[in-house]
Amino acid sequence: MFVDAGQYPKSCSARSSRRDYRLQNQEKSGKYDILQRVKPGVSSPFVVLPPSLRISAVNTIVVAPIKSKYENVDIHVTIVGYKDNKSSGIFTQKLRAKRAGAPHSISFELTSPIEKAKITVNVQGHTKFETELRAKPNLAALHIHTDKPIYSSGETVHVRALPLTYEGAVYDGVLEFALVNPDGFELVRKRNQTKDGYIPLAFELPKHLFYGDWRILARPQGSNDEDLTFDAVFQVKDYVLPPFKIIMSISEGEPLDSTNIAVEASNQRRRYDSTKPMQLLQSQVKEEDLSWQNASWLTVGE
Repeated sequence: MFVDAGQYPKSCSARSSRRDYRLQNQEKSGKYDILQRVKPGVSSPFVVLPPSLRISAVNTIVVAPIKSKYENVDIHVTIVGYKDNKSSGIFTQKLRAKRAGAPHSISFELTSPIEKAKITVNVQGHTKFETELRAKPNLAALHIHTDKPIYSSGETVHVRALPLTYEGAVYDGVLEFALVNPDGFELVRKRNQTKDGYIPLAFELPKHLFYGDWRILARPQGSNDEDLTFDAVFQVKDYVLPPFKIIMSISEGEPLDSTNIAVEASNQRRRYDSTKPMQLLQSQVKEEDLSWQNASWLTVGE
């Protein structure tokens, strides 16, 4: 079933992109197949694919044969992986006597670190289905935390990262971390991986640098995919932390974990420059080893 570009009805409201597609192919064959080149009465199976294949994970595709004169059909699925212009067989399976008009799931584990895969589906009484899918690391989320939101030049940025797969397990692949300045330049790169939990890292800030928003950038090794790039933003500025008081109070008869802790900053010290902006970082503190029962206070920095 073919249609000449010149014979295409003028009254048809085809989009310009489809017209361009026909014109590009006219130079090659002069005839166009609107859907695909098929024999009369023969259709392609209905195939549902994921947007990409996940490496080191179980992937699933669904094949639904079209109802025809065959009530039961054979389904043959073949997957070939490609990396560095080399191919290797990944998976092959043949399902026999499967009911037409019903969906059939085929699952397989992708263990090889490939770049892409070619999927071929042959169904009895149907045309062959072929397509290619990219393969990506099985990284669903990468939580990155710094020990402070604000740093000054020359300080050390301590980082903890927790990578998770789509199944909720810890991702054990190699990750690449980078210290990025406000202009987007990656100053330092480090590689790390974990099988137990958090990944600890530390980056030294230069003593001479640009102030502004800095980032810790992380992604799987060898990947530049935006969907697999994660970051944590922190500020670098010239600031002075003033002396402060920690006031602790315990009510009689109350458990120690209900201790009230208040932090009060003071700007009365001479060495503190009150013209600079003061930012207080507040956090919840739980004290376990308290041996006194009355209120007390402590001044830090004296």
